[in-house]
Amino acid sequence: MTLAGVLSQLLQVALALALAPLLVGWVNQCRAWLSNRSAPPLLLPYRTIRKLFTKDAIVAEGASPIFRVTPYVVFGAMCCAAAIVPSLATDLPFAQAADAIALVGLFALAACSFALAAMDIGTAFGSLARAARCSSASSPSRRS
Repeated sequence: MTLAGVLSQLLQVALALALAPLLVGWVNQCRAWLSNRSAPPLLLPYRTIRKLFTKDAIVAEGASPIFRVTPYVVFGAMCCAAAIVPSLATDLPFAQAADAIALVGLFALAACSFALAAMDIGTAFGSLARAARCSSASSPSRRS
């Protein structure tokens, strides 16, 4: 583990975090073009993130700490996933953990956290969203 490896690892994660909304905007544009609709602006996800950072958090009365911790768990899992996939350099500190099983495990951790947070509230809407998310993730042919 060298200083250059650590710096390239940090640069890789920062670049992935900075460009992820741009990729979402591009996918939304392509999806709109394929549906013969007018495409949203490419930088719309950045504006949405800025708008969401200015809003206050609203938490239900019966929410446990699982619901409050879930966004941090999902964000951390996605940052770790971006860190273990070598995209800028190969001499990375997380190179020992870079395999498909670890990547699938991180994605499963994020999906299970979402499902637990949806069930934690105890409303029908949370369970309905969890069921829709889990069914669309398990069968790619049913996506709309």
